[in-house]
Amino acid sequence: MSPDGQRVASIRDDGTVALWSRTGQSVKFLLLPRSADLDPAFAPDGGLVALRAGDGRLAAVDVESERVLLAVEDPPSRSVRRAALLFGLRGGYLAVSGPEAVVLHTIASGERAAVLPLPGPVWRIAMSGNGRVVAVATQHRITLWRLTPGS
Repeated sequence: MSPDGQRVASIRDDGTVALWSRTGQSVKFLLLPRSADLDPAFAPDGGLVALRAGDGRLAAVDVESERVLLAVEDPPSRSVRRAALLFGLRGGYLAVSGPEAVVLHTIASGERAAVLPLPGPVWRIAMSGNGRVVAVATQHRITLWRLTPGS
């Protein structure tokens, strides 16, 4: 659901991301490669962002314009959730789980905002609404990190 409650997004098993108006009207469909662990997310401005994986890269794509907002290396991962889009009041991040850490890339600049050391497979990555805390879940533990400017 978009932040203003006016639009809804869905993703199908075949990789199709769909954007709908609140009244059920189709706004946009975008076919992306199948990736069950890559969920779309609404940015604070209401834009829908989806992840596309391929050729060793992960790309954050604006669904309506199909414009690539950020593309980063897609490292080998044993994680259930290899990447996540995280949006909060402080901005947006593409979180990518690699073999030794979760790396947060700032969507606006592409720069690394933080490296969260966490060996082992990642099951879920989430961020608080204010964008100050990131939670990373593994099979038996949830670890919280407080983000600070320049972290």
